[in-house]
Amino acid sequence: MLPDVLLMVLVTLAAFEAAVILSRPISAAIHRLQDHAAALGQGQPGMFEIVLGPREIKSLSETFKDMAEKVRSRERALRESEKNARRHVAEIEAIYKSAHVGLSIIDRSFRFVRVNDRLAEMNGMSVEENIGKTIREVVPDLADAAELLADKVFRTGEPILNIELCGTTGSQPGVERHFIQHWIPFKDDSGEVIGINVAVNEITEQKKMEEELRRSRDELEVRVEERTAELERRNQELQEMAFVASHDLSEPLRKIQTFASILETKKADVLDEESGIYVARMKESANRMKDLLDGLLKYLLIETKGGEFKCTRLHDVVTEVVGDLEPTISKVGAHVEIRRLPVVMGDPNQLRQLFWNLVTNSLKYRRRDARTEVRIGGEGDGGSFRITVEDNGIGFDEKYLEKIFKPFQRLHGKYEYSGTGIGLAISKKIIERHRGTLTARSTPGKGTTFIVTLPAPRTRQPANRS
Repeated sequence: MLPDVLLMVLVTLAAFEAAVILSRPISAAIHRLQDHAAALGQGQPGMFEIVLGPREIKSLSETFKDMAEKVRSRERALRESEKNARRHVAEIEAIYKSAHVGLSIIDRSFRFVRVNDRLAEMNGMSVEENIGKTIREVVPDLADAAELLADKVFRTGEPILNIELCGTTGSQPGVERHFIQHWIPFKDDSGEVIGINVAVNEITEQKKMEEELRRSRDELEVRVEERTAELERRNQELQEMAFVASHDLSEPLRKIQTFASILETKKADVLDEESGIYVARMKESANRMKDLLDGLLKYLLIETKGGEFKCTRLHDVVTEVVGDLEPTISKVGAHVEIRRLPVVMGDPNQLRQLFWNLVTNSLKYRRRDARTEVRIGGEGDGGSFRITVEDNGIGFDEKYLEKIFKPFQRLHGKYEYSGTGIGLAISKKIIERHRGTLTARSTPGKGTTFIVTLPAPRTRQPANRS
């Protein structure tokens, strides 16, 4: 019996020793898995190695390794997200510090939770003093309007842009200031408005300028009205003067002409030679006076009795003028060349008078030692037309340029060259009515070029086929 018991004890001890020997790798694997689990628990997912051992141990080890990879991936994503968030915060900080407009964030209690330096300056207090205070506490004069805007944004979730508010602030007490504001909501993930971004731009100086411009415009309108009334008064005076010239002065002049003609025809036999000369001079002076009155009347009525502006082919106008002057042109042996001329907007009758005056001027002041040449042409630059009437006549000294365009001013004696001296004055007046210019270039003994500029028509006109 004893040997059997002893054998059983020996077998049991051997089995226990074998079990202890076999359990050591499993225990070590379990300890290693415990270390991995502790590292994961402390947020330190290192490089896990697969723990060798029974199938269950190996499967558990692989699971820990996958968990560690996921933790590391999430940590990388978290670090990148934190980096982006810090960059965005830095960008916002930079915008808030450098912005030339006032910026703020308002919560649902209408309190400032963020304010930049510019808005704090507008409000008349430091950034820290703005934070936590309500709109009414910071800018009470603007609060009624601002609270209505904030309430609407919180209710509707829609922005309000380009709204103008005016009132006083703490930085400039008693001074009404004007602001353009933008109220833009920002929302949480559920779409609920949790705050409002407010951007404020002061336009007080701009409003002052606009007010000054308005006052200046009103003053200008008053001056224009006064000037218009003055021009109307002067036009009335001119019309009255024209009436006097055409009736009150012409009537006695006609009687002088009539009596001179009677004396010259019916009383010629009772007049001695000297008296006949006096009568002839009286008649000549009366005729000259009539020409002066007619010229003055034309000059005075250019503005008040001008015709309607219409599309006018200058080539047709000048051709008609040259045709009417053909007897004179043939008499003096002149040659008149009509070149390309534009189509303009103007009074056809006055433009005809203009070119009649300029061409007859060239024919009158011709040289005796050369054939008279007159060239009429034009060119345009898109915005205006330049028309020239060029001759090879006697010319004049350009120091008298202004004088020749004044009424009744002459550079030559009335017996040397006939005329009243008002033709060029009438021409200049016509051009002024057409918003153009008239000047001349001349050299004594070589000729004169009259230069007319006229504005181009604003609308497209038919091409000049001439």
